[in-house]
Amino acid sequence: MKDGAVVSAVLAGASGTRHAFLTARHAVRRDGGEPVFTDAASLDRLMGGRLHLLVTPRQVHSASVLVVDDASDAGRAALSGAEADAVVTALPGVPVGVLTADCLPLLLYDRTKRVVAAVHAGWRGVAKGVVAAALATMEEVFSSRPSSILAALGPAIGPCCFEVGSDVAAAFGEAGLGPRFFSPAGRSGRFMCDLAGAVSDRLAGAGVSGGAISVERRCTCCGRDFFSHRRDGAAMRQLSFIMIDP
Repeated sequence: MKDGAVVSAVLAGASGTRHAFLTARHAVRRDGGEPVFTDAASLDRLMGGRLHLLVTPRQVHSASVLVVDDASDAGRAALSGAEADAVVTALPGVPVGVLTADCLPLLLYDRTKRVVAAVHAGWRGVAKGVVAAALATMEEVFSSRPSSILAALGPAIGPCCFEVGSDVAAAFGEAGLGPRFFSPAGRSGRFMCDLAGAVSDRLAGAGVSGGAISVERRCTCCGRDFFSHRRDGAAMRQLSFIMIDP
C-alpha cells in the first residue's frame, strides 16, 4: 500500500492505464448524489490531474451498466442520477469509479480495444449478474473479448467476516453459484460467504483467463484501513477507479 492506495498486480503490469483501490485515507461521502472527497488534492494527483473528470454511477445493487461514450459526460459524477452498478468507457483520460464499504470493487481493462470498466459487486449485484453484464457491455459496445481482459478484484469483506443467512445462499444458488462459496458459520441457518470467490467464478465462466484475474484478499471488515458498513455502519466509502491513459 502506498499513499493510501492499493494497486493490483495484474493491472500494475499493464501499460496504457492507471488505477487504484483507495483506503479510508481518501474518504468519500455522497452529498445530494455527488461524491465529496476529504482529500481531493491527493486523489487528483493519483488520477494525473483528472479528478474533475471522474464518472461514478448512482449505485443501487443492480446489474445495470452505464456507458460513457461522450466526452461531455466526463465529470458529471452521477450523470443526472443515472442508476447503475458498473460504468464502462473507452474515452482516454476519463476515470471511472465505484464506491464501496464492504462490497467488492472490480476493475476491468481490455488491453486490445483499450476499454475500462469499474464494477460495484455486492452480493445482490453478483447474484443479479452485474459481472456478466459489464463484460457483455464491453463486448457489445466496444467489441471486447474476454481473452483480452484483465480483471482486478479489490479489497472487500472476506469469508472471515461475511456472515450471511439462507437468503443469500438461495440467491446465489438461483444464479448458478454453488455452495462452494459458503461454509458453516457455527449458527443454524448462517453461513460465511466468499464474495471474491464468487466474482472470480463469474469472470472465469465468462472466459477471462485465470492468469488475468488478480484478487486482493484484504478484508475491509477486519482491516482498519478501510470503511466497513458491516463493522461500524459507516456512511463513508472508499473509491476505486480506473482510467485509460490520455
